[in-house]
Amino acid sequence: MVCYRPTGLRAAARGVSLLMPGMPRFSDSLPMMLLRARETVMSRFRPMIHVRGITEQQWRALRALEDLGELSAAGLAAECSILAPSMTRILRKLSEQGLVTVTKSRLDQRELKVRISEKGKRLVAEVSPRIEAQYARLREQLGAERLEALYRELKHLIALGTPPGREHELPPVAAPALDDENGSVGDE
Repeated sequence: MVCYRPTGLRAAARGVSLLMPGMPRFSDSLPMMLLRARETVMSRFRPMIHVRGITEQQWRALRALEDLGELSAAGLAAECSILAPSMTRILRKLSEQGLVTVTKSRLDQRELKVRISEKGKRLVAEVSPRIEAQYARLREQLGAERLEALYRELKHLIALGTPPGREHELPPVAAPALDDENGSVGDE
């Protein structure tokens, strides 16, 4: 009689899948680890955003517009990693709330241009200090070097998936610039 359990326990202890030798366990796979890391980070910011009556995706759009200025709807969707149909719904809601203005491009009537409104800027300014405080706390917990190394490694990983010839669209590989003396960064 062959006993697979001890082997399975040893495999599990090594972080290897029991059914697919050589593969990491599901919970240790890179996509799952990245999803859990994202959830851990967002759990710090989500309450500050939701209490203002906006979703995470709406916040992303507002932050991108505040940071980058006017964008096309398609450019904003790409910048925020949000599918275009979802961005259309997000922009409709943000426009109804008076947080953004959406106009047709003068050059191409099919293209929509999006800009953050004064009300949207006030909302970002109101939430940003709390977001920055969470970044400072994260930097304190991880340490500045580890956090900067994490940024570098994530940007490198993202660059691996960037199609050839589009590398210029990537942000610099260095860690983001610090916004203040507390060591916080300006994005959520």
